[in-house]
Amino acid sequence: MIDLAEQYGIYLELNESSIRNFKNEFYYDKMCNWVRYAADRNVMFCLGSDAHYCENVGGFKNCLTILNRYNIGPERILNHICNEDKIRTFLNGE
Repeated sequence: MIDLAEQYGIYLELNESSIRNFKNEFYYDKMCNWVRYAADRNVMFCLGSDAHYCENVGGFKNCLTILNRYNIGPERILNHICNEDKIRTFLNGE
């Protein structure tokens, strides 16, 4: 999946609820390895909160912790304010 994302310029979603809901350390480590592998390939990310409660909308604390661990900056996060032009291009299907 990550190799295809790199090849075709597909954004990978990092989902806050999925990270927060990992009760098993094995799966959390697996997700971190997935992000590290993607980071090494300069894949772009988008963040999702998948909020089930209004106070969780736009909460990305755990996502950002993982992205920071692998030095993935805002320029590689589609839905970061610094990428407004990328968002417009993406939404326009260009």
